[in-house]
Amino acid sequence: MDNEIYGLTKGHAGPTTPSGDMTKSTTYGNPDPSVDPCALAIAVGASWVGRGFSGDVKGTTDLMKRAIAHHGFAFLNIISPCVTWRGDDQHKELRAKVRQLPPGHDVTNREAATRFTDEGDELTVGVLYDVMRPTLVDQLAEIERRARGDRKQVSRDSFLARFQM
Repeated sequence: MDNEIYGLTKGHAGPTTPSGDMTKSTTYGNPDPSVDPCALAIAVGASWVGRGFSGDVKGTTDLMKRAIAHHGFAFLNIISPCVTWRGDDQHKELRAKVRQLPPGHDVTNREAATRFTDEGDELTVGVLYDVMRPTLVDQLAEIERRARGDRKQVSRDSFLARFQM
């Protein structure tokens, strides 16, 4: 959940607080540029990245299910305005900015996905990026299989079972 502020600590600026926002810790405006969590997730290698809005319960629930079902590093950023700190106005303002991804958006194109991050006038929601590739655990299981000289595939579950307590 991303509400762009540490509202429960009395309104201190956080990493996603927009530049220029006045908070209790930045009384003359936030001097730092805000971090876009979706851009960061794409940059560090997440294979599934989505953004939702708490005012769209049905759409956000669908995104949660899709993120959980994804085999790999899935990241879902849910924009949820802090009504305690900013009142109901920000919720209405964000609702007016929310846009679904355009039809035909190529979720496998990293550059296309990045274009929908760090937006100002719009807040694009949906699956920004979705690619299938082996996870770290998949790759380690394959290394083990080759090292043992096994011809059979080592299952991900059998590999992980050795590390569970």
